[in-house]
Amino acid sequence: MSRGQLNTKGKSMNGASRLALLKEFEVLADVMKKDTRADEGENRVISALEILSHRYGPMFIICGYQYNNYLNKLREEMFSKGEASRPVRAFGQTMRAEHDCLIFHKNYGAIIVCIKAIGDNFSDWNASEEDRISSTNKILGKAIKQLEREEAMIHHVTSDLMKLKCHKLIALPNMTRDDVMKALAKDQKLLKSINDLTNNLGADLFLCQDELSDKKVSIWDLPEEKTRRLARWWELVSGTLMSEADFIEAKVYRQIIGRYCGLLSTVEVWSPSNPRVEVRSISEAVDLCGKRFAKVVLLPHQVEVLCSNHKRLFLYGPPGSGKTLLLILKAREWLISGKTVILLNVRPGSIHGFPYAYGVFDRLKKMVAPFRVPITNLRMVNIDTLKFQSDALASVLPTWCVIMDEVTPAAHQVIEHLSCLQVQHIWCAGVFTDDRPITAHRFFACKMDKILRCPPIVQTVMKHTEEDVRLSKPYEQLYQSNSLHFSMEKQSLGSNRFSETDKENAKEKSILSVPQAKSCLTEREGNIKTICEEPDKCGKSGPDVVSSKSAVKFEEEELKYDPDLLNERLMSRYGRKSLSLQEKNLKEDELKMPQNLSWYSTSSVDLGLATDGPRPHIIDHQSHTQPGLPLDCPKCAEELAKFLLSMVKQDAFSSEKEPRSQPSKNKYAFKNTGGASSKGGRVGRETTIFSNASTIHMKTPSIMSFGSKLFDNKALTWSDVLIVANDVDQECPLVSGLRNRGIPVEVVRGSQAHKIETSRTPTLFVTTYKEVNGLERSLIIFVPSEVPDELHKKKETPDLLDLQLGHCIKRFTDKDRTALWYVASRSLSSLVLMLP
Repeated sequence: MSRGQLNTKGKSMNGASRLALLKEFEVLADVMKKDTRADEGENRVISALEILSHRYGPMFIICGYQYNNYLNKLREEMFSKGEASRPVRAFGQTMRAEHDCLIFHKNYGAIIVCIKAIGDNFSDWNASEEDRISSTNKILGKAIKQLEREEAMIHHVTSDLMKLKCHKLIALPNMTRDDVMKALAKDQKLLKSINDLTNNLGADLFLCQDELSDKKVSIWDLPEEKTRRLARWWELVSGTLMSEADFIEAKVYRQIIGRYCGLLSTVEVWSPSNPRVEVRSISEAVDLCGKRFAKVVLLPHQVEVLCSNHKRLFLYGPPGSGKTLLLILKAREWLISGKTVILLNVRPGSIHGFPYAYGVFDRLKKMVAPFRVPITNLRMVNIDTLKFQSDALASVLPTWCVIMDEVTPAAHQVIEHLSCLQVQHIWCAGVFTDDRPITAHRFFACKMDKILRCPPIVQTVMKHTEEDVRLSKPYEQLYQSNSLHFSMEKQSLGSNRFSETDKENAKEKSILSVPQAKSCLTEREGNIKTICEEPDKCGKSGPDVVSSKSAVKFEEEELKYDPDLLNERLMSRYGRKSLSLQEKNLKEDELKMPQNLSWYSTSSVDLGLATDGPRPHIIDHQSHTQPGLPLDCPKCAEELAKFLLSMVKQDAFSSEKEPRSQPSKNKYAFKNTGGASSKGGRVGRETTIFSNASTIHMKTPSIMSFGSKLFDNKALTWSDVLIVANDVDQECPLVSGLRNRGIPVEVVRGSQAHKIETSRTPTLFVTTYKEVNGLERSLIIFVPSEVPDELHKKKETPDLLDLQLGHCIKRFTDKDRTALWYVASRSLSSLVLMLP
């Protein structure tokens, strides 16, 4: 079926047509338990070893490394004729064994860790005590043979070097040490082999569940008690490994690592879709992670919703669960079938709406362009609900279809009016179930209960913030009651940067503006803006015709939404009784978000997500001498600028309009992507690459200047980064510091916020919390707005902040944690947290 045949000229699409449109999308099927058991246990073990590497010195960790990856790119033509010696492959070409975990330590030599996931499924097959002991001993016997085989492989790889000392460990992430000891006591021969392996320490040298996080719980949520146990275990292990003869010189250390991860030994992980993409810098890792989570990925029940033909549908769930994506895909289906689609951008107090809608509008135009859909069939309408009138949508025809995102009770009057117009389809989305419109034509509600568009480490941040605020409505008061557009004037009532005189003047102007705003309710002018035009040569559209009228200020009391007032307006306007829950046969518990954290996936193996993602980058303002907030700190600005210059391509001015160079794939490794190196050099002391099937943690030294010039692997552009703060102006020290370092930074709010999605120039935008609804960026920088009182009394700067996310997030106030919950959900890859 060709694309032209999919246009059914106004008729509903059949199942075959829908399936044709869905071919380019990925559907996450249920993950089989046997496929996740090893990955889940391995992730917990490797994450624990990573914590130890930070606390007790550098180590190079490789996991899931197949023997065949060694010299798998070796070619005969690489060596000159008559060369006496050359490397050879290990154990032939067909050996499929692998290292579960391989550690190279400068003080201890090579440490081989054999990871076995036994113990997590005993209850599934109702194993008796005897069965458990038998299975455990059988697996331990296999582990001993596997360790011997891996040791032989290492000696083969390093046969021409000084004899490398190999130490062997066993990790059982799903078994307690007591259970292991009980099993070993039943097999004396096996116990003797284990004692020979562990210097007579037996199971005490095993890494067990006693030292690890619980199953499917992020290592960043590790309780203090288990952290102490993990530290004691490593002290015991290191005591048995310490030997001067094991020390590896730096030159030899680099040679060994190069043989495993060099140009000729590329790690390959086979998958049914994409080959494994190899990254060589944190910037490439963030960029790749963002691309993976930006893909169209749906769960099976979301595909069922998309293939349904509901006239009235309300999607609800946490941010990042794919609600906007489903609306876009449904609108695309309607457009291809010949229908006219209206994108409603509804926001109380602003005729410009939310910035995300401009990006959705442009994306829809690009998606339907190959199908030759008339440009007039797609329209965008901005509505200020505080000045909405019934004739605002008089041009909407019953045969049209409507999509609306970020629905709150303030938008219910608009939806009620559309229902009265008998619009053919109305699909909308909100965060909470009680945002569902209550109309004469009942809306079918569908819960999006899993977050798919944020990596698990970002979801861990969200989980920490939500535990500290209201579980049912984490940001209702901040985002629904006060998510109105304020004037762009500097005299903001919420600002702590201006004098009391300025605030009083602003307050007086606001009070004078309120009656004027109410008097405008009977006028149609200024309450609606329709965008439906051909794009110009530069590719710009809707935002070019945005009204230049300044928005009206409102007092905080005016900003609160009153549902009773809505019912009164509906009754007076449409001549019917106000709608109540009882009249619509709705149960009270239907309209409450469940108070649990079930929608978070803190491990990629839980849902089969692409990756766990890189850890957030931490900038600790408390370590600087400047008082106040990070916004007022030049050192915070300098540290942030240094980090950004290490992440963003310096030729971004020319590359924003060009296709981005992709990280190297499989046989192409360490490929120069071009671009000049920043003066700041590379920031950070580690590179961590996560993958479902294989994980590589690399402790790397800073790249020397000649290396950074030759291999500049910066992949991000300024459009991939967004700074979010509560109160910021163009001249604050943070913005000025970034601008002084040559970073093209611009503060946008209110009527200018649409530039975040429509600007074609390479710009780093700074905006407020209330503008980020629906946006998605690879890297989000969160700037706090308050300093907790306890920080003034007690100043501490703990080490390893990026490994202690729970402690970091507790540094924020309740208000900032509330904002962070929603801001973090806008990240497709990573975060920068500026601590107060």
